[in-house]
Amino acid sequence: MSRKYLQTSFSFDYGNRRPIETMLLQVCEKYKDISTEIGFIFCVNNIPYKLEFYFVLEVESNYEKEFKEIKHSLNEYAIKELTFNTTRSLMNQMKNRRFNILTTPCTKEGIEMAFHSEKIFLIDERTKLKDRGFEFFNTNLYTDTVFFSYSNKDLIDVFDKTINMLNADAYPVFLDRKSLYVGNQLNSSLDGAIKDAKSIIFFIDKEFKTSEYCLKELELAKKYNKNMLMIVNNDTEIDSEYLFKKLDFNTLTSDQLYKIIREYLIGK
Repeated sequence: MSRKYLQTSFSFDYGNRRPIETMLLQVCEKYKDISTEIGFIFCVNNIPYKLEFYFVLEVESNYEKEFKEIKHSLNEYAIKELTFNTTRSLMNQMKNRRFNILTTPCTKEGIEMAFHSEKIFLIDERTKLKDRGFEFFNTNLYTDTVFFSYSNKDLIDVFDKTINMLNADAYPVFLDRKSLYVGNQLNSSLDGAIKDAKSIIFFIDKEFKTSEYCLKELELAKKYNKNMLMIVNNDTEIDSEYLFKKLDFNTLTSDQLYKIIREYLIGK
């Protein structure tokens, strides 16, 4: 009988790998008793103008609790969790992308091989390369990514179903700073994510207007002349030349939000 696995994928910052290595070594130590039930796949693009680091987590289906715990740890450092992007889709892209790939169980030896064997990562980290003129781009595998910018955490429950429906329509969603690596590379990660997005959806309310992150995202979207839709809470006033729609955030449903965003995207 074939074994079943829980699976998810992540995009990490190629140029800031040391914190990721440290975190993975901690994961290996914590779960060493079931290391053979946990698998990692490193999928790395070493082309200098398009450096990318993708990572696939696979856990035997009987260990759902451990899967969720490890996924949470990975999300703390990921640029984005690619929940819609499986090993199969990554492998399919090998036909036209030059990936270096390593598959390893959850062991210290496997992690050290991935980060230090010079077979997977061929270029040094950002701190050593900036002085030599290299640039890094934190991008996704898909070109139709939609960036959600929001401050109101009550909207997250509404987002969940909406995101699933948009993903099914081949519009993956990037949940702004929830998907960004929290650290000294936050600003560059945010800049790259907005620059590469197909469209930016702003959820504007009074919290948004006082959020440093949200205002920075709005500034970057204008800087890169991005397609923007502003969904504005009824109790909030804005003066904008961009397309906006007023709604009551307290009664907004996932189906209603999906319809609004899909109609907007189709029109682009």
